[in-house]
Amino acid sequence: MAQADIRCKEKTDLVSVWAGVETRMQNDAIRSRSKEFRVLKAEKEQWLKAARRVLERG
Repeated sequence: MAQADIRCKEKTDLVSVWAGVETRMQNDAIRSRSKEFRVLKAEKEQWLKAARRVLERG
């Protein structure tokens, strides 16, 4: 059964198709929520900056 599953996936190029669709969905989500992602990026940068300060003191 597993071999048949692998052959089917190879024949239909399932993994590449699936990855392409997933990538498009993620890119669409990023584009439609760009402001939120910019905010998250800024918050992450602040968190990392604070973490680096703590590590430098240690």
